[in-house]
Formats: sequence, C-alpha cells, structure tokens
Amino acid sequence: MQRTQWISAALWRVLLVFIVAAGLGCNTKLEKPPVEVTFRESLVGAGKILQLKNQTNLPLHELEVTIESDSGEVGYQVPELAGYEVLEVGWKKLGGYEIPDGAKVEVRAKGYLLPVAVEIGRPAAAESGRP
Repeated sequence: MQRTQWISAALWRVLLVFIVAAGLGCNTKLEKPPVEVTFRESLVGAGKILQLKNQTNLPLHELEVTIESDSGEVGYQVPELAGYEVLEVGWKKLGGYEIPDGAKVEVRAKGYLLPVAVEIGRPAAAESGRP
C-alpha cells in the first residue's frame, strides 16, 4: 500500500512540474534579462542614480527594480524599456528614497526567470544579463 501511495505522489509531482512549465510558456528563459545596471552620483539630490540599459534592439517588458538597504526596501516598475534605451532611476522616481552605498539592486523582466543583481558601491557594480 505504501509503494502505491509513493508512486501516486511521484506522478502528481511530475504532473505539477509539467503544469508549471506550461504555465511559464515557451518564451520564458532561464537566464537574466539583457539589462546593464550601472550607477552614478546624483547631481541634484543625495544618493545614487541607477542607470538601466537594454542591451538589445528588442523591447523588454514589465521590469521590476527592487532596491534593498539598511534603511528599507523600495521598488520601481517599468512597463517597457525600448531597445538600447537607457533609463535613470533615482530619489525623485523613488518618492524621495535616496539610494545609499551598499544597497542591493535586483532587476527582473517578463520572460526571464533570473534577476540581474548588483550591489551599489562595489568595484563590480556594473553587471549585465548577458554572459
């Protein structure tokens, strides 16, 4: 009886994996979006300004930028980033939140499972979704 239950549970797990995979669709990639994340000092306020650059000629959709630091977490959503477009995100777009050194930034985009992740103020702060 236990073996039958184990086989039944295994079959349900396999079925669940196929359902989830089908739900993700064929256009979902197990990689980072092709976004280069860099930063610069703010000219008018305090903190840093993130620079997000689409590295392809195709638009990226539904980008989610998450910034986490000791002072909390804030998010910013970008409906579309056109091909080769550069978008700057700073304290003004973040409702007064000033991005400090050491902040951790993640950028996700529709169709890509992995985020581009960087830490502000570190030597390797510029990271790309491309290998």
